[in-house]
Amino acid sequence: MARDAVILLSGGLDSVVLAYDLVRQGRQVRAVHFNIDREAEDYEFNAAKNTALTLDFPFEAVDLCGMKQMMLGFMDVDGWRGEADIVCPDVSAVPSLVAMGMYYAQLAGIGELYLATIREQTAGRPSLPQFFDALSDTSRLFDPKYTEVRICNPYLTKSKAEVIELGQRLGVPFERTWSCHFALAAHCGKCPGCQARTQGFTSARVADPTRYLA
Repeated sequence: MARDAVILLSGGLDSVVLAYDLVRQGRQVRAVHFNIDREAEDYEFNAAKNTALTLDFPFEAVDLCGMKQMMLGFMDVDGWRGEADIVCPDVSAVPSLVAMGMYYAQLAGIGELYLATIREQTAGRPSLPQFFDALSDTSRLFDPKYTEVRICNPYLTKSKAEVIELGQRLGVPFERTWSCHFALAAHCGKCPGCQARTQGFTSARVADPTRYLA
């Protein structure tokens, strides 16, 4: 019997590839998408929901816009727009979002939470794998009767190019994913998300179907 899995589905290229990968493995997938009111949220949400509809699995959208209100005042408004790591100024919101994902998995009674963290994302945080392991261990400490949730990061050792190569083999519609940090008619081509995307396709030697403004 296939095991259930919760995936944090941002709508970005890596998380969409992971969704296709899990479905190909026969996993029973549930997706959760967190809206923290980033500039490109509508585009990210559209990509995430489209993936869930295409692959026919449950999709939960959670409004966490209050996180933005909490962070503003500690950082410039312009610093929020297009921010690569959701930082304020050196404090990342990622642990909070992962913890929320674990809470959702516990509510659903599912013991595995999948993240699409790739190798490049660990470059500035070499202890990130140990952090995820430690966070997994804490899930049973607060109340052992609740489901223990293990954080799974199958792409931690994969580069963006390797994820794109896998996505090509899985038939992922890359043009329906969103990497740009801005809400524009097309990917800007200049922000860190766009640059990582273009470099990934180039390194993978896979045709990039993305429309860029620059």
